[in-house]
Amino acid sequence: MKPPYTNEAHYVSIRRQTPLYELFRTEQLGVNSYHHQAIKRLGEDLEIMAESEDGLAEAVRHIGKKFVWAFQWHPEFDFHINPNSRKIFETFINACQ
Repeated sequence: MKPPYTNEAHYVSIRRQTPLYELFRTEQLGVNSYHHQAIKRLGEDLEIMAESEDGLAEAVRHIGKKFVWAFQWHPEFDFHINPNSRKIFETFINACQ
């Protein structure tokens, strides 16, 4: 992906019964991804919350922790214009309080 990094690169499928689904209330989300690495084997106590069309983990969380989420896309690049990215940061901030 080339600048600007705020453009949607592809869509991810959000799994129901995950905090990410509860946050967005949708099963599909456009994301600004440009990664060149992926998770091969999911670590212990990690759960996939979203995946790409080809089955790569795009968002995971650590089960049992208050807020440990990881993304293959970059909400930090577009939070100033993307309300969905802002929601991720707002959720993190609220979890820290």
